[in-house]
Amino acid sequence: MLVGAVAAFAALEAAFARYRADPWPMPLVLQGALDAALELAGQKPELVPRVLDALSPEFALRLLN
Repeated sequence: MLVGAVAAFAALEAAFARYRADPWPMPLVLQGALDAALELAGQKPELVPRVLDALSPEFALRLLN
């Protein structure tokens, strides 16, 4: 199951990178991605460093920071 969690988080990392460049994402979708990242980190503690790295830079327009 770790492989699936890693692949899922890789997709979230890509989405978070895009949210830093695009000031017009849908806040509801971004909130869902944040929730999913936190859930994955809770289920797979080895992903916590990647989650923190992915969420530490601010999003465009400081959306949901």
